[in-house]
Amino acid sequence: MKVTKRDSSCGHLIPSTSGANSITSSITGGAIVATSGLFWLDPGVALVISAVIAYQAVHLVGRVLAVLRSGS
Repeated sequence: MKVTKRDSSCGHLIPSTSGANSITSSITGGAIVATSGLFWLDPGVALVISAVIAYQAVHLVGRVLAVLRSGS
C-alpha cells in the first residue's frame, strides 16, 4: 500500500502538550510556594494534564484506525 498524501495534522500534539505541561508545572509550583500549603495542587494538576494527554491519544488512535479502515 502506497500512501500518496501525508497527514501532518497530528504533529502538533506532542509539542503543545509538552509546553502546557511546563507552563502548568511552573504556575503550580509558584502557587504552592506562594501559599505554603496548597500541596494538593501538584497531583491535581498532574491528573488534569494526564486526562488531556489521554483524550488526545484516544482521538489520535481513532483517526489512525479510520485511515487504516479506509485503506488509503
